[in-house]
Amino acid sequence: MTNSQSDMWSPKITQAPTIPPVELMKQQASALVNYTHGLVTADVTVKAYPEKLGSLFSSPQEPYFEATFWLGVPTLDYRFLLLTARYGLEVWPVLISPSGQDSVEVPDQPAFETALRALLSSERTTKIVNTLMAHA
Repeated sequence: MTNSQSDMWSPKITQAPTIPPVELMKQQASALVNYTHGLVTADVTVKAYPEKLGSLFSSPQEPYFEATFWLGVPTLDYRFLLLTARYGLEVWPVLISPSGQDSVEVPDQPAFETALRALLSSERTTKIVNTLMAHA
C-alpha cells in the first residue's frame, strides 16, 4: 500500500497560521519570571468547554477554550487571576477579560498582542506585580 492510500488526511493541514492566544500568554508568563527573578511567578492554564460561549460564536455546538493567566507568590502559596481569554475553534476573535475590568473582544493576533501589551504594562498590573514582590 502506498502512502497516499494509507494517508487519508487532507493535504491542506498545515502549521497554524497564527500563534494561539494561550501561547502568547505563556511567552509573557515566562518573561515575568525573569523580570521578578522568580519572586512572582506566572502560570497560564487552558480548559476546553463543549458548550457555546454567549453570542461570540455563531454555531451552538462550537466548543470554546478558556485560557487563564495567574500571578503567583510561591513563598505565600498565593495566586491572583490577572486575565482570562476565551476563544473558539477558529481562534479569532478572542474575548479578553482582565480581572476586575470590562471584557474586550479583539479580532485577530495583532489586536490581541496590542491588548495584552497594554494590560501587562499598565499601571494597575505594575502595581499588582510590585505589591506581590514586596510580599514575597
